[in-house]
Amino acid sequence: MAPSIRIELDPGPWREPEFADYRVCGDTVGGHAIVSTLEALSCRAVTLSVGWHTEGRGDRDEAFVFEQRVHEGELSSGEHRFPFAAKLSDGPMSYAGHYMNIIWQVKAQIDLAWKRDPMAEKKFYAVLP
Repeated sequence: MAPSIRIELDPGPWREPEFADYRVCGDTVGGHAIVSTLEALSCRAVTLSVGWHTEGRGDRDEAFVFEQRVHEGELSSGEHRFPFAAKLSDGPMSYAGHYMNIIWQVKAQIDLAWKRDPMAEKKFYAVLP
């Protein structure tokens, strides 16, 4: 069975559940990438990135504020937690419009040799203070 990967974000600045995925531009977003495997796994790397991209009409733009290899080599069976913390830029803020969207996300990926790389994405909203 293939390994699985998921992302959990640390609590944000607001306590209300409807704002759980909101972060403030210029502040820090943190959390864990959690890799679960039933057997020992030889991987090239587990990588994490935080950034934004555009969707919609026109060219796609993207930028990363954080990229890091958090593990290389053998992973024993079980669950592994890899923490991360990234300082967000002062913009752009998240936006959903008729012609364009700006989407912030955390992305985690396991680089496996000769296999499809398991990946997880967790979207969040970056807002102005």
